[in-house]
Parts: sequence; structure tokens; C-alpha cells
Amino acid sequence: SSRQALSASRDALTAERDALAEQLSAQQQKLEEAQTLSTASLQREVESTRAELASTLQKLEHASEQQAKLNADVHSLRAEAAAASRERDASLQELCRTREELEESQKGQAQLHSTLESSKARQAEQEAAVQLQLATVQAALDHAS
Repeated sequence: SSRQALSASRDALTAERDALAEQLSAQQQKLEEAQTLSTASLQREVESTRAELASTLQKLEHASEQQAKLNADVHSLRAEAAAASRERDASLQELCRTREELEESQKGQAQLHSTLESSKARQAEQEAAVQLQLATVQAALDHAS
């Protein structure tokens, strides 16, 4: 939005500069026409035209200064946009690294869960074997007595 405002302002200044250039051209034409007038009126016309030309030149200089300021603002905004783009890229890279770390962590947790389930199954098998041995020993003791 600030770029659009700067662009609109730059366009307005360009249009003003063009209008002033046309005005300058028209004034130069008036000056040429004034050369055919009588000496007294010619002198008055020349002085008036010089004043208008000086004013127009001053306006053109002001428009050029404004254009230079706008160009500097545009340059600054482009630099800010580039910096923001670099920051966004760095953030995205960090996010990707964090996601990869999370995926690795989830894989590790899944492996731990699988190992835990296997351990529980082996423990249940061992307990069943111990129970069977105890039953066998108990049966042997019962039989012996």
C-alpha cells in the first residue's frame, strides 16, 4: 500500500513535470511571438515571460527534488522487502528443520513403543513359562508326597 502511494505520487509528479514542460514550451512560443510586437510591449512581454519561466523552472526543480525523494523511498522499500523476504526464507528453513526433527522424534517414539510392546510380550511369555515350571514343580511335589 505504501508502494502504491509512492507510485501514485511519482506518477502525479511526472504528470506535473510534463505539464510544466508543456507550459515552458508554450511560454517559449509566446516569447517568439512577442518578438514581433512593438519595443515597449515587447519589453513588458519579455519581463513577464522571464518571470513565468523562472517560476516554471523553480517548479521543475521542486518536481525533480520530489522525484529524487520518491526514488529514494522506492529504493528503501525495495531493500526492506528484500530483507523481509530473506527473514521469511530463514524462518521457513528453520520451520523445515524443526519439522524434520519432530518427524525423527516421532519415529524414535514409535520405535520405543514397538520395543516396549515386544518386551511386554516376551515378559508375558517368560511369566507363562515360569508359571508352567511352578505348576510342574508343584505337581511333582504333590506326587512325591
